[in-house]
Amino acid sequence: MAHFYERHYGIHEINWLSTGKTFVPWKQHYHFPKIGCGIIYSSMGQTTLIGNSYAIYPFLSFERGKKVKRYFRVGSGLGYISHPFHREFNHKNIAIGSHVNAFIRLEQGVMFRMGKSCAMSAGISLSHFSNGSSRTPNLGINVITAQASFRFDYKKEMFIDTLKSAFQLPALMILPSGGFREINPAGGARYAVINAAFYMNIKSKKKGNFFAGADVFYSSSLRRELLLDGNPANDERLLLQLGIHGGYQFVFNRFTIPVMLGVYAFDRVGKYGLFYQSLALRYHVSKHYFLQVNLKSHQAKAEYFTYGIGYSL
Repeated sequence: MAHFYERHYGIHEINWLSTGKTFVPWKQHYHFPKIGCGIIYSSMGQTTLIGNSYAIYPFLSFERGKKVKRYFRVGSGLGYISHPFHREFNHKNIAIGSHVNAFIRLEQGVMFRMGKSCAMSAGISLSHFSNGSSRTPNLGINVITAQASFRFDYKKEMFIDTLKSAFQLPALMILPSGGFREINPAGGARYAVINAAFYMNIKSKKKGNFFAGADVFYSSSLRRELLLDGNPANDERLLLQLGIHGGYQFVFNRFTIPVMLGVYAFDRVGKYGLFYQSLALRYHVSKHYFLQVNLKSHQAKAEYFTYGIGYSL
């Protein structure tokens, strides 16, 4: 991929942050992080293969210290690449195959106060663009950045001295979900994927909890992938996959981030190895219903995104 880079390039970003006005338990547990939204633009170092990149994403900023603060930010949102792969007009872009992508941002640094309203900061960040194999190619784009920034506090937020009750996470959850994926060669058909998952929360703590569960996977793309192997016996293989998993979820009241590792208990396909991983974003709309976006992968290589509405028991 050396042909991607024509020159060094900058990333331009503007952020808005807020501490919030009310004491809530999850914020207290994390030492009152700031909630923010960021907008990013970059030329990506060249104009022919990738073009410009744009992103908008919400994030959490965890800050510790007084005059000199250490901070860590994590966020996820939507990214846009102006020149994705195209069979005829942009076939050398083997990194990304779609305009719209998921965007993930991690940032670590230090902040120096300059009076009551101003601050300077410096740090490093990682930005990631990927479509979760909904379009191929999908090697993804990773950008590591050294950065400096200026912050102005235009309003002093005063906390209301009350505590809201924390949302009680359910013990048992069931999630049907689905999505689409594309396989090589690029520009071919899109295949449906259907998943069903069962989760049981255990060892609840203030900042999160461990969980265990089971998964049922069905991907219609596996039949095509097996046929491409050229083995006639592959026609008879059952595409259904069963797995068991365990993991940990970070809890921010109704919003949680489950990270899990699973092992296939039944897999006649045997194409991706024994283990799988998942990273999800989950929001509990009510006591019984929640929304979830999940990325399934094997050895850090994305297989597909699924989207679902789950039910809590």
